Amino acid sequence: MLNWIQKIDKEILFFIQGHWKSSFLDTLMVFVTSLGNGAFLWIFIAFLLLLTRKYQKSGLALICTICLSLILGDHIIKPLIMRPRPCHAYPWVPLLISCPITPSFPSGHSMVAAASATVLIYYHRLTAIGAIIIALAIAFSRIYLFVHYPSDALGGILLGILTSSLVILGINKLYKIIEDKTGMT
Repeated sequence: MLNWIQKIDKEILFFIQGHWKSSFLDTLMVFVTSLGNGAFLWIFIAFLLLLTRKYQKSGLALICTICLSLILGDHIIKPLIMRPRPCHAYPWVPLLISCPITPSFPSGHSMVAAASATVLIYYHRLTAIGAIIIALAIAFSRIYLFVHYPSDALGGILLGILTSSLVILGINKLYKIIEDKTGMT
């Protein structure tokens, strides 16, 4: 099964490299992937939400989901799986960004983007389309830039959705307990 996934990953990667590469997309994908660097975009959004009492719950959920995603993806799953990145497996392919030294699975950019988008969609329905587009664009940029396999991005997206769903449940339960004890709504 893993060989089959690896074969499909390789075919998709090299199809993109051979058929979709353009100077416009090169520039765009470098910019899009930078939106996910260090989760700064999502952290910035979380802090904006935390500034007002009305949105503090969603801001807290966003910060928690970012932290949990980074811990789970970068510090637990990646060291366990230790999958080499495509830029290490195929070093002759020219890169537009540096090849990261961390393992490939799951894509941290994809995981944090999907987790953050899920929180935004849950608490702020009007942001749904924008959050989904940004999250999917970040995930695709990692594949386009040859630093992740498609299954790394897909795995990151699925893990991000799962992680954020758990955080949302936890934050909602915590707020319910606080509201019940203090009588505040």
